[in-house]
Amino acid sequence: MVTPILSIVLPTFECTEGLEKIVQIFFESDLIDRHVEFVISDDSSTGVVEAFAHKHPRFRYVKHAANGNPVSNWNNGIKLARGQYIQVLHHDEYYDCLNDLLLVIDTLRERRPSVMSLQCLLEARFRNKLMPQYGQKKLLNNAAKYLFNKNFFGSPSVVIFLNDNNMFSERYTRLVDIQFYMTLLRKYSAEMWLISDIEMVSDLRLFKQRSITSSIEREISRLEVVERQWLQKEFGEFSSLSLGEWSLFYAFRAWGYVSVRF
Repeated sequence: MVTPILSIVLPTFECTEGLEKIVQIFFESDLIDRHVEFVISDDSSTGVVEAFAHKHPRFRYVKHAANGNPVSNWNNGIKLARGQYIQVLHHDEYYDCLNDLLLVIDTLRERRPSVMSLQCLLEARFRNKLMPQYGQKKLLNNAAKYLFNKNFFGSPSVVIFLNDNNMFSERYTRLVDIQFYMTLLRKYSAEMWLISDIEMVSDLRLFKQRSITSSIEREISRLEVVERQWLQKEFGEFSSLSLGEWSLFYAFRAWGYVSVRF
């Protein structure tokens, strides 16, 4: 069996919106048959996701024994992935240039990047770019400190990483993405590539449906305090950003927030 270039892991729970987008956007391409696998890890209590997946044999479907921790479902899909690289794609996120992404990965393959990051946009009535590539590169010089104070990458779906036993920490909920990025940066040091011309869209209309954020909404403030303490124990103490560092961050953020209405 040919090893796929990319495994797209699709953790699901009682929801097929993201899978429907995958079918609409990606399944017309013959290229994905040879180079991409789509792995569904489903911890639904009903059969709605399983029934949808069985209509589309390009999906690899597995039922996950739900344990109340969504991150466990993410990791279950990662464990099943056979591709050289992995991307965890949630139901409220999508992009429409998979072929372009495969070409970029193939072009970079000789250099063996360990981590690649896409641009992140938010979609509601308009699109907002979260952080321009130049800003991300600048912040990467002191990435751990910035990440501890503020997530400048976006959601986990923007990061594509080596299939190298990289798992999300099931201990975290609110800051699980930040902990994962900091782990990757520590493990692979300066091996992160930023891909500016491929944009991951996070659909805010679906963001609070069946998400970790919605399930912990009442506890967010308390969890952030506790989990930042865990981050400090795991990665060392981080000082607060100075006024100049905050100014730099928000200047890049403002530069990215140029709205383009549909």
